[in-house]
Amino acid sequence: MARDSGIDSELGALRAEVRAARESRQQEERAEPPKAEPAAPSPEPEPQADVAAATEEFQQALQELADNAGGDIREHPFLSVAVAFGLGLLVGRLLGR
Repeated sequence: MARDSGIDSELGALRAEVRAARESRQQEERAEPPKAEPAAPSPEPEPQADVAAATEEFQQALQELADNAGGDIREHPFLSVAVAFGLGLLVGRLLGR
């Protein structure tokens, strides 16, 4: 049970960090002065808009993964530990070279 509460608290902290980063980014976007409209519309989308959209998509996907991970770990605790151990060995081997 102590492991579950530790995992829950870590997931809660991650969720709070993601929310804080999202809110901070949204506040920065609101604080920027409006940009002057270009004389002719650009046929290609702005790279910054692409990055912002990709970032938002990534944050949503990360949030879903974090939400799902907690349930999966609770359902399969031994498998979760085994996978974490295997990944640790793999990363150790790769970094050891």
